[in-house]
Parts: sequence; C-alpha cells; structure tokens
Amino acid sequence: MKKLKVLFAEDDELTRWGIENRLKSEGWTAIAAADGLEAWEKFQRECPDVVILDMDMPGRNGVEVLQLIRSVDFQTPVIVFSALADEYNLLAGYNNGAKVYIVKSDNLFCLVPQIKAILADKNRKLYRLAKDASFDPERNEVFLGNKSISLYPLDGKFLSLLCANRNRLVLRDMFLTVGWNSTEIRWEQQLNKAISRIKQIIKNIDGVEIKTESGRGYRLLVDFEEVE
Repeated sequence: MKKLKVLFAEDDELTRWGIENRLKSEGWTAIAAADGLEAWEKFQRECPDVVILDMDMPGRNGVEVLQLIRSVDFQTPVIVFSALADEYNLLAGYNNGAKVYIVKSDNLFCLVPQIKAILADKNRKLYRLAKDASFDPERNEVFLGNKSISLYPLDGKFLSLLCANRNRLVLRDMFLTVGWNSTEIRWEQQLNKAISRIKQIIKNIDGVEIKTESGRGYRLLVDFEEVE
C-alpha cells in the first residue's frame, strides 16, 4: 500500500518539529519546508498527497504558494495551518483553494483528523464561468454548452490561476513563475500569446472577460456567481 506523503511548510522550527512527529506517528512520509520557496520547489519534486501551509512565511507566503499549487493542480488537498485568524487571511486561504483553515493553538491534535476527513472526500473542481460555460482544470477543457474546447497545458495552467483568483488581479510574475519557474522578461512574449489564446476561447461567453493591466498583470472578470 502506498505510503501517504504530506508536505508541510512552516518557518518556526519548533512547530515544524511537532508537525513532523505527528505525521510520522501515523506512518506517513513527512516532507518539511522552512519557507514558501522551498515548499513550492518540493511540491513540484515530491508530488505530495496533502499539503499543509503556514500563511506568514519568508520567500513566498502561504497565499502565493497556494496560488502556484492551484495553477497546476486542483486535486491535491491543501490545509492552511496558521496563527493568523483575521477575516482577510481566512478568506484569502479559502478563495485560493484551501480545503481547511486551522488556526494554530498549542497542540496539533486536529491536523490528522482533518487530513483523514479530506482524503475521504476528494472531489474534482469545476470552475463555473457562466450558466452554460465552465472550465475543468483536471482535463484542461472549457465547456461551452454542448461543446468542449481543449487547451494547451500551459494555457490551462494560466486559466486555472485566473479562475482561482476571479475578479482579482494576478501579477505577471506569478504567471511567469507558474509557466516557466522564472520571472525573466524573455518569457513575457510567450505569456502574452497564451493569454491571447485564452481570450479567443472565452470571447463569446457573456459576462466573462480578461482585462490586461499594463505592466502589472491580468484580471479575469466574471459576472456569474459561482455557488459551491
């Protein structure tokens, strides 16, 4: 039987040690990251079954790592485990694809039950763009009524990132990191071409538009209210 792999990102050494011991006590493989940059690198390399993220980390914060993960993978469950309990961070976690947001306390008793509950109820995410239009990030397909359109893998990553941040600005550096794991300017022409292809596909969907904010990034504007 395949051993469960859990990636957890935590910059506090003592908390990181506690999480690691708790996960190993279940017989799971614990993959530790001390900051957001290391978490993203290990996510790509290790392909974990579950991810646990702190919100306030150096390198990349929890929201940024979550955005990167959700741009390439909407199946792997992500748990936010953070001392930040304000409404802004709670919404940021859930709006970017976290399954559960746990506010840190002196013990870690709730982590394992939450992981087990999440794994028992893994559902595919389908982004609704309009009443008769949706995007399936697992299959990289846009559905328009009875018609389906397949996207290039790169375009699918970018549309996933936009959908996870609907009506919010996504910075160009985030697209470049998702597409090429780099923020070098040489990739911007390819990024512009990919966004143009996506715009062409969604141009006939009422109430859906990708707005370019010059020098900053892109924003997917969606009028349709997505109901879980």
